[in-house]
Amino acid sequence: MLINKRPIPDLEHLALAVGLRPAYLRDVAARSIDPYREFQVAKARGSVRTIAAPEPDLAKAQRWILEHMFLGSHAGASSFAYRKGVSVGDCARVHVGARWLVKLDLKDFFHSVDARRVATIFRKVGCDDVTSVLLAKLCTRRKNGSRGTLTGATPLDYLPQGAPTSGMLANLAAENLDRSMSRLASRYRLMYTRYSDDLTFSSNRDFSRASAFALVRSARGEIARNHFSMHEDKIRISPPGSRLVVLGLLVDSERVRMRGDFKKTLNWHVYGCTRFGPDKYSASLGFSSISEYQAHVNGLFAHAIDIEPEWAGALHARWKEITAPR
Repeated sequence: MLINKRPIPDLEHLALAVGLRPAYLRDVAARSIDPYREFQVAKARGSVRTIAAPEPDLAKAQRWILEHMFLGSHAGASSFAYRKGVSVGDCARVHVGARWLVKLDLKDFFHSVDARRVATIFRKVGCDDVTSVLLAKLCTRRKNGSRGTLTGATPLDYLPQGAPTSGMLANLAAENLDRSMSRLASRYRLMYTRYSDDLTFSSNRDFSRASAFALVRSARGEIARNHFSMHEDKIRISPPGSRLVVLGLLVDSERVRMRGDFKKTLNWHVYGCTRFGPDKYSASLGFSSISEYQAHVNGLFAHAIDIEPEWAGALHARWKEITAPR
C-alpha cells in the first residue's frame, strides 16, 4: 500500500532538499558514474551474497526519498521484510501450529525489479513521467556497473541489494505477486507470508503431497506472470513429522521456538568470552574489532529475546556483565 506524499518535482528540488549538487544527481541518473561499492557477505551453507552499497552522497539522497516519499508505505499484510517494527519472528508466528509447510524462493529478487517498474511506483506517488524516470535511475544501478546513457528507464537498470530504497521498492513491486499468492493460499486453505524473497505457505489441517505439488505448479505460473522467477532448487515441502522451520524458527508447536543450534551458538559466545575475554575470543573468530563483534552478538540476542525472552534473559544479563566496560 502506497501512502500519498508530496511528490518531488525534479532533481533540482531533491538536490536542494538533500544538500547535494544537482550535477551529481544528473550524473548518477545519466550513468556517467557508477557510485556503488561491491562486497560479499557469507550466507548459509557456504554461499555468498553480493551487496552493492551506494557511496555516501547517493545513499543520503536515497534515504531522503525513502523517508519523505514512502514513509508509512508497505506492501500489504503478507509482506514482512523491510518494515520498521516488524521482525522475522512476526512472520514466523503466522505459521505457528503448522503441520505442513511449502517454501519457495524468488530467484534474483532485487535484480528482477528493473527501472521501468520502479518508475511506475514513482508515478503512483504523483511524480510526472520525466521525474519518475530520473528518480528510478537514482534508485537503480546499471547491470555490471556499466556506464553510458540510454534513454528512459530500461531493463538494464535494476535494484541493487544494499541501497536504502531497494527493500521498500522491491516490496511495492511485488504487491500484485502477494495478492496472487494470497488468493492461491485461500484456494488451498493455507496461510501465506513473504519475507523478501522467501515465500511460505502453511497448513494446520489435512493436506497432501499431491496438493503441495499442485500448489507449486500454480505458484510457478503466478510468479512468472508477475515478472519474477522461482528458484527451482529451493522448493521445500515439509510434511507432518518433519522439522518445520520458517526463517530459521521452529513453528510446529503452540509458539515459535529457536533451533537448538542457535541457542548453542549464543551459549558458546558467552562461554568463550568468559574463559578467554571478549578481546581474545572475538579476534579468534576473525572479527576486526571488539565493537564489531559485540554488535554482531547483540543482534543475535535481540533476535533471541524477541522469540524466547524467558530463555534469553538470563544469558543476556551474563553477556552484558562480561562485556561491560572495565
